[in-house]
Amino acid sequence: IMFALIPLLIGGTIVSTVSVGTSQKEIKKTTNTSILALANGVGTGINDYVSSCEGILKTFTTAPIVKDVLLNPNDANIQAKAQQYTLDFFEKLEGWEGIYIADWNSKVLTHPTKAVIGKVMREGDSLKSLQDSITNSENGIYNTGIIKSPASGELIISMYVPVYDGDKIIGYVGGGTFMGHEAAKYEDVSILNLDTAYLYMVDKEGTILFHKNPEKIGTH
Repeated sequence: IMFALIPLLIGGTIVSTVSVGTSQKEIKKTTNTSILALANGVGTGINDYVSSCEGILKTFTTAPIVKDVLLNPNDANIQAKAQQYTLDFFEKLEGWEGIYIADWNSKVLTHPTKAVIGKVMREGDSLKSLQDSITNSENGIYNTGIIKSPASGELIISMYVPVYDGDKIIGYVGGGTFMGHEAAKYEDVSILNLDTAYLYMVDKEGTILFHKNPEKIGTH
């Protein structure tokens, strides 16, 4: 009986070892597939969000009052109407830092924060660079990508749309959306079935755009 059992035990051990090894490979393969699916889903979601925000900014620009205030910046009545339009539009937005109208020299004419109205956002080479980028923008919008906001210090997606009078640019509309607001929607990674898994995002330079530890956002 012992001679019969020894080969059986050895055979059982070998089969068990092979089964464990195969299971680990399958688990790793399944996990990798889930991570890839999650990454693709997040990427698609962020791209769709950016496209949606660009569309919102373009929609804001199409109101006649935007052109009117740029052509009549010193008309108090028109300025008041443009400011109210800006406030009403911004109130309906979610996850936006701000939206505003500025003349071609970057002087702010309307803004949800009244203290910003009248301020010049850029001067000199910085202004020239912005004007060139807006002028040469594709699809009617200049998207700077993700930057650190000088106003809030948070990471935002900053965009600009030129406003024309005929063939001449007379000003632009600017807007910024909080990167973290959209990224947080994908924070749940329970699909991976890993207790220690969490989501974080970095740009191509290695700057952390989103992380469960807020102090790491903006660092490398």
